[in-house]
Amino acid sequence: MLKRKLLVKIFVIIIAGLMQFLIVSCGDNVELTDNKLEIRDDLIYEQGKENPFTGTERARVEDKIIEYDIVDGVKHGNFKLSYENGNEAIIGRIENNSNIGKWKYFYQSGKLESEGFFVEDMPEGRWVWYYE
Repeated sequence: MLKRKLLVKIFVIIIAGLMQFLIVSCGDNVELTDNKLEIRDDLIYEQGKENPFTGTERARVEDKIIEYDIVDGVKHGNFKLSYENGNEAIIGRIENNSNIGKWKYFYQSGKLESEGFFVEDMPEGRWVWYYE
């Protein structure tokens, strides 16, 4: 039982790391679909603008669509990663560039794969995985 708990914690940490990578890197390394955004001084700006960006960014990351809210240049609000077929891959919330609250991960079929909570950008408490 202890070994299983350790494996679950490792898996959650890996998922959290992947999410952090996607969230942090998407401004610099993906083909943007709606806005041409850039990161300057740790804030997100629309290219050619002097004020930090506020709005929703929607971009392609490999074969998925990432969508998140930005307020005054900081990722803050809803986060969604979708498969090309339209099904959600991940949904959650971000406050001040950190994952918070309940996050859900889905199989490509649309069925729930796992769910759990983030506190201060770290997985916290019980996470549940489901067989497809």
